[in-house]
Amino acid sequence: FFNLILSKSKILKTKYIKNMQNEIFGSFYNIILDYSNNPKNFGKLKNNTHNISANNSICGDKFNIFLIIHDKKIKEAKFFGEGCAISKASSSILTEIILDKEFKYINLVFNYFFFITCGYTNRNLNYDTLDEKTIKKISLFSNVKKFPMRIKCATLTWNSLFFLFK
Repeated sequence: FFNLILSKSKILKTKYIKNMQNEIFGSFYNIILDYSNNPKNFGKLKNNTHNISANNSICGDKFNIFLIIHDKKIKEAKFFGEGCAISKASSSILTEIILDKEFKYINLVFNYFFFITCGYTNRNLNYDTLDEKTIKKISLFSNVKKFPMRIKCATLTWNSLFFLFK
């Protein structure tokens, strides 16, 4: 009897989580899952010039971001660690976007990301110079602001790197 209740409880919990994730990401849900299951730039970087830690003590997400920076440009970027699908996908997208970019552009990317995920904006910035690929990737997280408990997941590694590019 208890096994049946536990089994039904797990099914209901799984359905609830799936519905919540679908509500957060809508049609982008499968893309987020793909980034989480097959992250880009996942691993450690030897000879990195910067190693930044990102930890969420509440849920246990922990990542390190490894960068090779030369002349205010990201030459290589990788991340390593573990966390939920949202934080892992977000970290993967972050390392993709900043690769081979200069700090000035990255600063604009970060401001746009925080505008999309949290609603923060700097009215003095013009986002027209962002390329379409970057805008599409960041837009995957546009609904996360509706779920305050998930914002930290999406912004974890971004917050850790933000001041580096100022």
